[in-house]
Amino acid sequence: MLTLFVYNPAKKSLKFDLASIVLLQLAALSYGVYTLYQAHPVFMTFAKDQFYLVSARDADPDSAKLDEYRGAKWRLKAKLAYAKPPEDAKERSRLVEESLLEGAPDLEARAEYYVPYKNQVDEVLAHQIDKQTLTKDPDRKKALQRYFDKTGSSAGDFAFLPLVGAKYRFATLLLNKESAMPVGVVDIDPFDE
Repeated sequence: MLTLFVYNPAKKSLKFDLASIVLLQLAALSYGVYTLYQAHPVFMTFAKDQFYLVSARDADPDSAKLDEYRGAKWRLKAKLAYAKPPEDAKERSRLVEESLLEGAPDLEARAEYYVPYKNQVDEVLAHQIDKQTLTKDPDRKKALQRYFDKTGSSAGDFAFLPLVGAKYRFATLLLNKESAMPVGVVDIDPFDE
């Protein structure tokens, strides 16, 4: 658009003007790509009693004790992880203090506490939301039914767990009841009564 305003073949500074516009557009494109990169989820982490999407901006995969979680910032697909709280009471207390008083990330964004998700399936499924509680509200029931109709499935196929996304926006994550692997997300706040 700027080119239309600047372009005049008789203008002596046309090459400089066009080069300036190209540089400006490249800078804007670079900023946009960097912003998208920082916002993309690198981990889908189960912590405490719900799942969290952890963005590249909030994650520090290099602090992970396990190799499978290192380098995650460069993946396009979020890696499943289970954030296991420290067993030592002093370390647990230190984690809480760092999160509350020092502004450090909470457990879900701390890769040093990640353990393989597949080894914690029973613990994850123990925190599923009761289907009747989730479908009490007619609007939420309709949203779930639309998902089931679209995928040719039924409520009995899934375990439902809360998913915390960007800016603490809630949704409902649907897990395969057998494998506990995520299969879908429904835009329903599971805590909204």
